[in-house]
Amino acid sequence: MRNRRSSLLLRVLLLATLLALVAVPLATPVSAASSTITRINNTRLDIPDNPGPGGGTWVESTIRTGPLPTGATVLSVGYEVTIFSPEPFFNLAVELVSQDGKKVLPLTNWQPGWFGMWTCSGVEPFLPWWPGQFDDLRADQTWRLRIRDKGDFLDCEGYLVNWKLTVTYDFLARRSFSGQVFNGLPGDTSEPMEGVRVELYGAQQEGSPNFPGTFLRGANTDEEGGFVFHTDDEYAFYNMYVYVPGESYTLAGSIAGNGGTVRGLGWIQYANPPYGDLGGNQFFIAGGVPPITSPYTFAFNPPVYDGVQDTYIDGWEEQGTNFGGKSLAIRTGGARAALLQYDLTGIPDTATVEKATLRLYIQSRSNSGPMQIVAYPVQRAWVAGEANWLMASAGEAWGTPGLDAPADRTEFALGMGNVPLTGYIKVDVTDLVQQWIADPDANLGMYLSGIGASCEVLVGSSEAGSLDWRPALTVEWTE
Repeated sequence: MRNRRSSLLLRVLLLATLLALVAVPLATPVSAASSTITRINNTRLDIPDNPGPGGGTWVESTIRTGPLPTGATVLSVGYEVTIFSPEPFFNLAVELVSQDGKKVLPLTNWQPGWFGMWTCSGVEPFLPWWPGQFDDLRADQTWRLRIRDKGDFLDCEGYLVNWKLTVTYDFLARRSFSGQVFNGLPGDTSEPMEGVRVELYGAQQEGSPNFPGTFLRGANTDEEGGFVFHTDDEYAFYNMYVYVPGESYTLAGSIAGNGGTVRGLGWIQYANPPYGDLGGNQFFIAGGVPPITSPYTFAFNPPVYDGVQDTYIDGWEEQGTNFGGKSLAIRTGGARAALLQYDLTGIPDTATVEKATLRLYIQSRSNSGPMQIVAYPVQRAWVAGEANWLMASAGEAWGTPGLDAPADRTEFALGMGNVPLTGYIKVDVTDLVQQWIADPDANLGMYLSGIGASCEVLVGSSEAGSLDWRPALTVEWTE
């Protein structure tokens, strides 16, 4: 009888013979139709054995998915991975990672085959109208497949046989904006800047007084300083804005492409551009220059932000606190309602608020019935980590359970916004913020409830994993 090692050797030799008949060069398009393109990597990758406890060393293989035809929009990325593992059960950790590292997809649905072969396949959808997903996951990028032996078993050497990615795309009617950010004076493209915040806004009127307008998309630049945005929103003008936090940088200038007009340091305006690729925008940043002052302030919710507290209260869990979760629940009738409070002390009390918008990202809806979010000024101090249906803080109860008027909030709302099926809720809170600017002591936050058909919506909280899913208050003001 042959021993186990010689049996495995025979299987490996047989497998190598079969693979030699179907070998395809690295990252060569295997098929290309009107809506899909496939890339395959047939280069063998050995997986080191890890006989001890704990995870072993990651090994990686790469595939570049692009380039795609001009104007193409990615709908999904399908994957199929084949691995040889001699053990009768699969003991490897396998992950598919996007170029920027923000998308990590663990591959777990492994199916056994002949001669120690294991296969995993699936499809990951791209939803380009959801900010924070497609904008950071560009169509033309290098994906990494990483593998390691999880350990605890002997003689677990294996190897990656091959893997492929299939990109499904279409030519959708949407505007596309793209460009790059560089460190240096205008024209110096030698040093691309990664991690710079770029944002797209829509406005109905031209020029600086209307900058930036309504927030549409936002993302950080990739390792090549690049960004890509797609939108179906209709505005008369679109503003592309580059934001660099901190005092050590300021924008040195920008160069417009494909019809954009430079309106100031760090922003370009388009006059109702046609559909299609609007690439060619370049922004240049010079270090060591004092920050430029502006008559406008934009209060976003950055990754680490101490100027906001939020939670929600639940009439069915009266004593439960919901602080620190990734979602805020809002229900028609007020059975569940959210509390938010922003620190606006950076805006002078002499400022005139031109526009203030609260943006909430919809994580889920209970149904598609018509619903609006209404915002009421809160009239009692509260603590997010202690507030619930009964208590404003650990030492003080609400005047009426669930924050009723007039003891805990005003009788009339000072802001309202429609709830779409997906995407963002935009609540106009201009009057509310102006009231707080004029009287800072009155800023005890806002109470958000729902009106309309019986419906509940979950929106991202300040703890949501993606920056673009967190509540964001945008304030435009002048003195």
